[in-house]
Amino acid sequence: MTDSPDHPDTEDITHSDALRLAPNSPDVLATRGLVLFLSGKLPQAIQHVQSALRLDPGHEAAMQLRKRVKEVERLKEEGNKSFKTGVLDDAIEKYTGAIEVNHFRIEQGNYRDTERISIIANRE
Repeated sequence: MTDSPDHPDTEDITHSDALRLAPNSPDVLATRGLVLFLSGKLPQAIQHVQSALRLDPGHEAAMQLRKRVKEVERLKEEGNKSFKTGVLDDAIEKYTGAIEVNHFRIEQGNYRDTERISIIANRE
């Protein structure tokens, strides 16, 4: 199903419900951050992670996710600089590194291809 204001996807509904029921839960915020991260929505992911860490500064999952998001952002930015200066081999290496930061796998389907497209399409 297409994600639209009239038909949000099931993950958005589930996490919206969880956030409404437990808005001050670091676990819910970190999990929502993970979903956003896996969807390629890095700014929103980091916002949720930071909210989780404000509530629980030692929240292990949120700290690990923050590190992963920052690493993807760093590699993506380095790839963007290389791309803009025409150093394409380095850009590809950086973009590939950003993809490899995410160790999440789905047994079937083309999740990694979708993720690769998302990261490359989001370069500035």
